Amino acid sequence: MNHPQIKKVFHAEGAAAAEALETSRRRSEAALHWDFPLGESSLFCLLTLPMVTQVEKIYQQELDIRQSWLNLPPGARGHYIRSLLLNEVMFTNAIEGVQSTRRQIEDALEESNRRSPEHRRFRELSHLYLALGRGDGTIPTSVHDLRALYDRIMDGELDETDRPDGELFRGDIVDIPDGGGRTVHRGFQPEAKITAGLQVTLTALTNSETAPLVSAVMSHFMFECVHPFYDGNGRTGRYLLGLRLSELLSTATALTLSRTLHEDRRKYYRAFTDVEDPMNRGDGTSFAQMMLEAISDSQQELVADLAARDYLLTQLDREIERIRREAAVKPEHAVKILYLFGQVDLFGSPSGTKVAEVAEYLDLSPQQARLYLKELEELGFIVPTSRRPLRLVLSTAGRDLLGLPHPDTVH
Repeated sequence: MNHPQIKKVFHAEGAAAAEALETSRRRSEAALHWDFPLGESSLFCLLTLPMVTQVEKIYQQELDIRQSWLNLPPGARGHYIRSLLLNEVMFTNAIEGVQSTRRQIEDALEESNRRSPEHRRFRELSHLYLALGRGDGTIPTSVHDLRALYDRIMDGELDETDRPDGELFRGDIVDIPDGGGRTVHRGFQPEAKITAGLQVTLTALTNSETAPLVSAVMSHFMFECVHPFYDGNGRTGRYLLGLRLSELLSTATALTLSRTLHEDRRKYYRAFTDVEDPMNRGDGTSFAQMMLEAISDSQQELVADLAARDYLLTQLDREIERIRREAAVKPEHAVKILYLFGQVDLFGSPSGTKVAEVAEYLDLSPQQARLYLKELEELGFIVPTSRRPLRLVLSTAGRDLLGLPHPDTVH
């Protein structure tokens, strides 16, 4: 079922037809309404048949993801979540034109580096996503909580001129230009209007009664439209949405959205400007449809990625049994370590595995774990990626032994 923009109807059929269409949509039983101003209109969204079908598809795909997730070894799940969050932080930064690497984010997560100035950038944002990955993230319930969250996300990132200068948020006007310098968006002003808009946003974000998934993605539109800060709105808004998606869907799904949005940034930005166009009279349906499609696309990529890694994990299991059968590596602790390193190679970060992880996996002391790791390093099956802290990965010989492909064919 087609859902033409009211603006297009105006140009094709005139003002009367556009007004009649707006009235029909607003009065529909399938319409969701928010007390959120957009020019002279208020925001609404129509639950169209394609949108409802998309939501059903998302929940069905979520069942597939959860089944694939349950098939993974517990250790692989933890490493995979960490790998996903590294990508999520990297891509949510990239959408805003902020360059970061997986290694920078890994360094930011290292507790030993938390006081080091060179690791301050991305530190708090990375740890917030780490908490989300563990299921420990907390959605703010007040504007004060929201400001505190923003301060953490942007710790070490803000220039002095970009710091909020109002009571909680910005006190001055902010205009968002397009590539040609033309203003395409002006954030809410004054601060009282910012606060009121954010209160509606938080209510929509946590709504659990009526179309919660649609309400969540529309809250993302509201946050970006309010634009409460001079800088960092995009990263804060996507983190908020990620928190909610981890509740409504799964952590893995929540940690894949920014990559999809980054791949088609123009479509993402255009969806905002379409809804904000005064001639579309507050109809946010097109934005909800775009975001639901992005979530679905993210899930499909995740399902395919999990399937590919699960196939390789089955091969890894066979190779480990062969190694045991042929006594190619001794003792059993060394075989188990290779199996752990194989899982990390398939599901984890290329920065490697720490001694503490190996010790916990084998229920050994760190000293004992170091001895086995040293033996495997001397055999040429593992190599260090760093010494402080000590991190190791499979070498080329180690991957050959386990029948694993080179990293760039999986990651």
